[in-house]
Amino acid sequence: MSSEDSDVRASALAAAGSTGQRDVQDYLLALKDPRLRGFDRLMVIQSLTGTPGTVESAGDWLLAHYDELRAGGNGVFITSRLPGALGAQCGVDRAAKIESVLGPKVRAAGAGVLDFERVVESIRHCGALRDAKADEIAAAIAAS
Repeated sequence: MSSEDSDVRASALAAAGSTGQRDVQDYLLALKDPRLRGFDRLMVIQSLTGTPGTVESAGDWLLAHYDELRAGGNGVFITSRLPGALGAQCGVDRAAKIESVLGPKVRAAGAGVLDFERVVESIRHCGALRDAKADEIAAAIAAS
């Protein structure tokens, strides 16, 4: 975080957020370093929510801290991008949870509503496809 080079900062934070380790996730999400900029925090969150090992726990953290993140970010920019960080989630139940927790908040903010709805639908479709093909995939793996 001491670098002023935005590419170096982004690469370092993305690497830290992509470990898939819960202890690293917990450290990064609790980090209160004043050098951590709004975009930096978003980069960390997107890395954590897109990495196996932390995808669901970081997603749950985002849901629990959405209001705080939105208030501490730079307005429409963070409001419209935060829901997209949940794009790696998969499941009909996850989509329903995200819709119930964030849907009213995103619609009230009036920013990124279409993107949010697309993310929720993608999560729902992923879960429906996974559920429909689970037996077929398991049989193919077992046969190989």
